[in-house]
Amino acid sequence: MREEETEGTTTFHFERPAGFQFKAGQAIYLTLPASIGADNRGRMRTFSLSSSPHDRDLTITTRVSDSAFKKALQALPLGTEIELSGPYGNMVLDERRPAVFIAGGIGITPFRSMIRDAIERGLRQRMVVFYSVRKAEDAAFVGELEALAEHNPRFELVPTITGPGEVPPGWQRGKVTNEMISRHAGDLADQTFYVAGPPKMVEGLKQMLLASGVATADFHIEEFTGY
Repeated sequence: MREEETEGTTTFHFERPAGFQFKAGQAIYLTLPASIGADNRGRMRTFSLSSSPHDRDLTITTRVSDSAFKKALQALPLGTEIELSGPYGNMVLDERRPAVFIAGGIGITPFRSMIRDAIERGLRQRMVVFYSVRKAEDAAFVGELEALAEHNPRFELVPTITGPGEVPPGWQRGKVTNEMISRHAGDLADQTFYVAGPPKMVEGLKQMLLASGVATADFHIEEFTGY
């Protein structure tokens, strides 16, 4: 099944293989059928899972693009068998410390999985999500995350826009900064950071956190590139 989350962002649902287990925040490899053919990067790509480990299906959520792989994935008939391998990745929740998630655009996907899993398991740690998009209409899952924050006092959502559009009520304008993080999450030294998004954004936030004294062991990063 496919469903459109925002204009240009699609969630793909896959039947979960029997016995397949994963930790929230991990990724899988998807390999297109041999009949599809391959581009110069082959038929396999990595995708973070946007579903919770408690869900019946496995889901990935991705920006639609003009790449050969994305076009082929979008065009697959419903019911097509596709090869899945994994899970992979070490960006999983440290349950011992408060968590700060910083997502740029489609980088929200592993965090959606992690937050839903933490809430479904009744974890008590504090979680703050800074969700940065160019315009509010680009923010996949924002309604769901707002509802989770409304009903879970230990979870806060801080959506921001970096473009020139109108700022919706409850949103902020501008890039995520140390001051913004401190205002909502407290002392940077007391948190574990999870950063996912475009490579330039991820690298900038990494350098900002390092310059602020955050230890390398206290943040996890994942770069999202288009393919």
